[in-house]
Amino acid sequence: MARELADPTPALDKIVCEAIAPLHEFLGKLVREIVGDRLGETELRRCVYSIVSQCLFYRHSHPVLQRLHPELRYDSKEIAAIGEHIVEFSLAGIKHIAHS
Repeated sequence: MARELADPTPALDKIVCEAIAPLHEFLGKLVREIVGDRLGETELRRCVYSIVSQCLFYRHSHPVLQRLHPELRYDSKEIAAIGEHIVEFSLAGIKHIAHS
């Protein structure tokens, strides 16, 4: 999938329809449950992008992060901690935006 995203072919449409769009729709519904009608569609979409971006950062930046912090290991404990951080950080940001 990473190769397809870096150098798209016609297969990207299938990947988007079958894998990426359902995830974005699911996250959008979760964010909408949190904020109700206080966010427009554009702001809601940006919140979803921010959540996905945090996850992708940890995945795709792993080689750089290990060079910055050689002790870093993505074991199950660290992955859970990263997930909790993304949830906490994202919820705080979403709630702040919704109340602005």
